Amino acid sequence: RSRTEKELEGLTDFPFVSILVPCHNEEVVIQSTLDSLLELDYPKTKLQIVMINDQSTDGTAKILDRYAAQHRCVTAYHIPQGEGGKGKSRALNLGLNQVFARAYDGAGNESDRQHIWVEGNSQKNRIYLPVAAK
Repeated sequence: RSRTEKELEGLTDFPFVSILVPCHNEEVVIQSTLDSLLELDYPKTKLQIVMINDQSTDGTAKILDRYAAQHRCVTAYHIPQGEGGKGKSRALNLGLNQVFARAYDGAGNESDRQHIWVEGNSQKNRIYLPVAAK
């Protein structure tokens, strides 16, 4: 076992985590991506997977909607017409706004969430954005 696995053993209080995944015409691979994310060894009640559909013209949107309907932790965010198609960073920023909007309750108070913004597949491209609890 790795040092990280030993450190996590017995951990019972997990932070709420959101994972953002931008998508554009990913029909061929998006199902395996979602399946992999759903197999994470993390409490589903503390996990939000935000799939950001950047105006795909293939079957991506339909697959995302199906997974969102079947899995409570999956959210399909479809970028509105006219706002998308401007690159991955723009899609991630629009998706991140959706996550931050959900991190506040009706009174404007922050909830206890830690957000993970996933961009690309390598560790150097991951940006961790903690949100402090009040």
